Amino acid sequence: FNKFTELEEGELRQKIEELCKKVEFPLKKIYIMDQSKRSTHSNAYFYGFGSNRRIVLFDTLKTFPNNQIISVLCHELGHWTYMHPLKIFCINIAHMLMLFFLFGLFKNNAELYQSFGFVDTSSNFIGLSLFIMFYFPVETILTFLLSLIHI
Repeated sequence: FNKFTELEEGELRQKIEELCKKVEFPLKKIYIMDQSKRSTHSNAYFYGFGSNRRIVLFDTLKTFPNNQIISVLCHELGHWTYMHPLKIFCINIAHMLMLFFLFGLFKNNAELYQSFGFVDTSSNFIGLSLFIMFYFPVETILTFLLSLIHI
């Protein structure tokens, strides 16, 4: 789907490596991704675990001056510095556990099924339908509240 090529040696690569050393980002490789085939959107991201991190620059960034590319990377490295991916991962795990717990309460609540006129209280489909109907407004409020948190 995407083609990745390693960033060639030069001033941009040198500046990126210096920036990564300055913020102690464990950089292994820098790639350019062929985003221009699909969009004119310009961005960068990093991926990997532990000391095996890689930076990916969209090829659309190559039209920008080096100092602007570095500023985009500073933004992305700010996410890493403040551990945003880890925090979001933990929030998502807690959210999923809460969903499973609440669904279990709905699924096993015979009174709830009967109050909606269902005789079969063992149907997972009915339990899921009722759960979604009740949980959707809660999820909307939670999503709004999470958007207010600056993690």
